[in-house]
Formats: sequence, structure tokens, C-alpha cells
Amino acid sequence: MEQQYTIRPLVISKFNLRKGDMANRLFYGETSWAPDVAWYIEGADCHIIVDTGICASDAGRYTETEVEDLLPFDAALSSIGLKPGDIDLVIQTHLHFDHCANTDKCFNARVIVQKAELDFAYSPHPAFSGFYDKNLIKASRVVPIQGDQEIAPGIQVIFVPGHSPGTQAVSVSTSKGKAIISGFCASRETFYPPTPNLAWQKDRSNPVSAPGIFVDPFLAYDGVVKIKGMADILLPLHDISIFDMHAIP
Repeated sequence: MEQQYTIRPLVISKFNLRKGDMANRLFYGETSWAPDVAWYIEGADCHIIVDTGICASDAGRYTETEVEDLLPFDAALSSIGLKPGDIDLVIQTHLHFDHCANTDKCFNARVIVQKAELDFAYSPHPAFSGFYDKNLIKASRVVPIQGDQEIAPGIQVIFVPGHSPGTQAVSVSTSKGKAIISGFCASRETFYPPTPNLAWQKDRSNPVSAPGIFVDPFLAYDGVVKIKGMADILLPLHDISIFDMHAIP
């Protein structure tokens, strides 16, 4: 029997985001509070966390978007009986500032990141340079990987580029099936977009939406389709439902 885990989402802060940043060409003019999450995987032989989030004061260096603190990273780990130095492994879905600002605090951890993402983070295209700061991981013990890989029994990274050059989702075996942390910035509407209002568009609607932020819209769209087809439990990185989740499943 495959080992089974529990995922504990630790909501570090919340961003008042344009909803269209999660679902391309949808929700024009609408905003919504979205969680910024560090995901602890409980039940492994070592302490594994997916992404590390960012606090409001640090976020202010990178964005004018309204950000509010909910639980400092150290306090979030303390809530599950851990300290940053206890973390053995950080899996970075990608290296946008809001997903890795606390990674260097995990000074004993190896940091798993796709090579394509690491290369881009150190030399980003000008159109995306505001999303990356190589100083956020300069002290980390980074382990570059390429493509899909099993990280531990029942825990796999899935290469889904498009949102960023090296985005990776994280699949976790649970008692209720395969839970997949999307890797790309998404909400539930990315996977289940609403029916279009315009009659002409209704016959041309799609089963998913691409994330609203992407380096390649076609790869980003295909990644959403891929993850939706694989997951028993979908965990979009910034869905509002995560505010009320304490454990998955």
C-alpha cells in the first residue's frame, strides 16, 4: 500500500488580487482576497514543506498590491510544533517572490526547484523581472531537478511550465486519493471557469482557463488540463477555500 500523508496549509498572508490574475480573461475589474500558503506534508520520514510564503512588510518591496499578515512563518510552523530549522526539505513550486520569501529561514533544508525555474530566476526576462529576486534563495541549499520526479514514496513533483518556465505541481498520496498542489497561481475558477455571458462565447467556452499570469499561455493552459485530469483533490495555490482548510484530506 502506498504511503499516505496529510497536508496542512499554513496561511502566511493574504493578497487582494485581481481575480483575472488567476483565470485568464475572466472577472474583469473584480478583486478578491487570496491566501499565500506554505503547505506542510505530514507523515513523511522528514519534515517537508511546499513553498514558504511572504509577509506583508516583505511583499511591499515587490508589489503595490494590498497584503495583510495572517500568521508569521515562524509562528505558522510553531502551530504544528516545528521551527524553521526543523525543515529538511522545501519544494518550491516556482520562485516568484510570494512563494519563496521565507525559504532561507529553513537553513537546514534542501530546496527542490526545477532547473529551468532556477536559471530564469537568476536571469529573468525583463517582462518578469519584478517577480524574481535571487537574493531570496541565495543562502539556500538548492537542488535543481529536471522534469517529473518522485521526492518520497507517494510524493511526486510534476513539471507544468507555462505560468513560469519551471513551474512544478506537487502530488501527495492521501487517504482520499491524490491531492495535487497546483504549482501555478490559480483559483478554483481556473479549473472550473464560469459559463460565459455572451451567447457567441457559450459555444466556445473551455473546460479550464489558463492562469492569468504566464510566460506561455498554451503551456499554462495545458498544465491546468493535466493537473485537473490527475487529481482526486485539487489544491489551487490561491483559492479562497484554503482560508478554511486545516488539514487535507
